[in-house]
Amino acid sequence: MAAEPVEYEHRIVVFLDFLGFRDHIARSLTDPVHAARIAKAFETVREFTAPEERWPDREVSQFSDCVVVSYRAVERSAVFDLLLSILRLQVELAGRGFLVRGGITGGLLYHRGGAVFGPAMVEAYRLENEEARYPRILVAPELVEIARHYPAIHHSGKDEVRYVKEFLAEDEDGKRYLKYIDWDAVVESAGADSEHWPGYMGALARILERGLGSDDPRVLNKMVWLHRQYRAAIDHLFVAVRPPEVIARDRAYYDALLELPRLDVEAQAAASRITADEKP
Repeated sequence: MAAEPVEYEHRIVVFLDFLGFRDHIARSLTDPVHAARIAKAFETVREFTAPEERWPDREVSQFSDCVVVSYRAVERSAVFDLLLSILRLQVELAGRGFLVRGGITGGLLYHRGGAVFGPAMVEAYRLENEEARYPRILVAPELVEIARHYPAIHHSGKDEVRYVKEFLAEDEDGKRYLKYIDWDAVVESAGADSEHWPGYMGALARILERGLGSDDPRVLNKMVWLHRQYRAAIDHLFVAVRPPEVIARDRAYYDALLELPRLDVEAQAAASRITADEKP
């Protein structure tokens, strides 16, 4: 029987990969609680990416530790909603001890009933696999242009671009990625309660403490990058001069931040081990 022809759609797509998943599985073999954490992580993925009335054409596929989510690019504000949904998912997973890496792009894609393929899928995977390198989700430049052409009905294209860019940071290598560590990203963009941010940073510290002790240079590279973002996010809150009454009112909050481990010695040692391993 001849197969029915299918047509590609212009869609925006994100490919996500759980980092260190082999280690998580290894831990789960002797730690049933960690196995439960893994199960909860995937339940969280389903909760944050499930189709809803506003986005009936949103498609989701999951295989092993990889997740693909796509929207029709011509839907108004689809870029904004995709970035917001993935940011919230990334923050929730990091707070539970799971880092992800990914790529987001736009292009021709077939995504129906779990089946997903096409040039956009190839490019999203390439961004994650070849360029992201660290625990970050890269965002291709064309996403900004798609946002400009398909803004929310109550926004101009210029306004939509401004809102989309608030989700993004430019890294030292010039690549844009979805911010998920600093206060603005977690509280202002992702919508978490401000008082929960020190606890979230504590969860990142625990990931760092474990990762910076690794013997694998690939893991150390990721952890040194994460440590740099972690330290910058903490330091930023102490740069601005705040009135004494503000400090007094929020003393417990600032004390919680001051108590977070800085991990500078561990990060420096990790960077040194990476350098040593790279020598001939």
